Amino acid sequence: MTDAMARRDVDELAALMLFHDRISGRLHTDEPGEVLRHIAEGVEEVLSADKAIVVILNPDSGEIVATGDEQDGEEVLSYEELMAGVTGRVLESGETVVADRAELEAGEPGAVSRFLPGAESVIATPLRFHEKLVGTLTAANRDRPFDHGEVRILQAMASEAGMVIGYLMRLQSEQRQRRLADTLRDVTAGMTSTLDLRGVLGGVLAGLDQVLPSDTATLMLRIDDSMRVMASRGFQDADTLRQSAISITDDPIIAELVEGTAPVIISDNDERAVGIYVGEEPMRSFIGVPLLARNRVIGLLTVASADANYSLEEGMIVDAFGDHAAVAIQNARLFQRTQATLAKTETLY
Repeated sequence: MTDAMARRDVDELAALMLFHDRISGRLHTDEPGEVLRHIAEGVEEVLSADKAIVVILNPDSGEIVATGDEQDGEEVLSYEELMAGVTGRVLESGETVVADRAELEAGEPGAVSRFLPGAESVIATPLRFHEKLVGTLTAANRDRPFDHGEVRILQAMASEAGMVIGYLMRLQSEQRQRRLADTLRDVTAGMTSTLDLRGVLGGVLAGLDQVLPSDTATLMLRIDDSMRVMASRGFQDADTLRQSAISITDDPIIAELVEGTAPVIISDNDERAVGIYVGEEPMRSFIGVPLLARNRVIGLLTVASADANYSLEEGMIVDAFGDHAAVAIQNARLFQRTQATLAKTETLY
């Protein structure tokens, strides 16, 4: 090994130690946004870069978030913006991309243009956690091109940052699941504690909103070959909606829910969720789950959102909530019938 190579290795090791010192210990002490900001600032400090950007998919909101230093804060990116420019090239290839001004100006504006318009030189590299791609790490300069050594250093920093971000996401997921389990337990306990049918129906949607926020929600009960909306939230004309009987065979979503007895999820695609039980306008995302009692569909529970991008995870949450709601409804109905029978018996005697 030559003296020049040895000095290079020492310099790179010193740079990586500086980065490690900046982000180590942040996982359990800072908010997620602060952790990402420290990563970006660490890259800027180590590489003397004009700008560094961390791009990840926020697991809580489903948004694509680009985080810079303290001055920049967070920016929410569209999918089109995410896939444009060097960030898109990294996500498609899974490899590090180095681009100069000519390449940047020739392509579509991407995340870099949000934080450093007119950048002269850019390095973008994948962030991985246990081989899974979780985002990108980008360094940009306004005037000075990056050299090969800086590319290697950014790749090494991305390796450590990817592990930190991966563990951060896992920690957030575990905390989210604990909060969800606690909320679901509290809500369902309150829902099943009453035997008043009207109170149960209203309580179901109020409880569901605590578990999964939405723009509209409905609870329908089956009456012969139709579904009738018994409770709703988020509709301008709720009274008219409650008077509507929706034919099971005439509505494709309801028919699928009744026949398949499994959740239906429509999310962020060309097929927009429509129906009087969805809202006045087509929604971006929709979840419908059947309410089952003794293997028979007794009703439906639906939620819809104009902005959120519901996934299978949210579908499973609503489905689990629907199981508890079906039990509460059946118990209230049984109590109602028992009360009616007792009233008739008292009249006879």
